[in-house]
Amino acid sequence: MNLKLEAYKAAFYGTNANIMDHNSCRFGKWFSQVVTKLLSNDTKALNDIAREHENVHSGLNKAIEIFSQNGLNYSNGVSYLQSVEKSSKGGFELLLDAVKKARK
Repeated sequence: MNLKLEAYKAAFYGTNANIMDHNSCRFGKWFSQVVTKLLSNDTKALNDIAREHENVHSGLNKAIEIFSQNGLNYSNGVSYLQSVEKSSKGGFELLLDAVKKARK
């Protein structure tokens, strides 16, 4: 969540922000150290969640780049932020579904 807030702040002010890669953030570390073990039998879910998580990071970086270029195609930046939100929500829904499935 803090990662997205930093990115939104940078987008609003047209500044740069250091968005770490998807393996280095708190969620990425927790995912790789804990979740992959708990859901080791559900590789599809793991891959789908990881894809959504990676899209969050790449989308934030692309949006920040666009908004920092003063006046250059802000609608593309907004599109990236919308994609980030969709991936963020989708990734957590996939994670919740996988946890429910594993606990049955």
